[in-house]
Amino acid sequence: MRFILDTNILIQLEDSSLPLSDDFSSFSQLASLHNDQLLCHPASIEDIKRDKDLSRRTRILERLGKYQLLKVEYFADVDFSASKINDVCDRQIL
Repeated sequence: MRFILDTNILIQLEDSSLPLSDDFSSFSQLASLHNDQLLCHPASIEDIKRDKDLSRRTRILERLGKYQLLKVEYFADVDFSASKINDVCDRQIL
């Protein structure tokens, strides 16, 4: 099975300054146990690059290399012009 991780999930899993909740720990263990793939969407990387907290941004970006990057095609006919940038990232991930 393949899981595309939302930006907020990646932050919870990879920000070493946050305590790792049991839910995230269990999810990661189960995925590993069943040989599931945890994927990172390119939109999540762009989302994290906009984090104003330089230290957190650097910490998380350094750790994302362990995830397979999802190969995506962006569809030009989707109009996100009226959306907030975070909403655009969420829609791209979906």
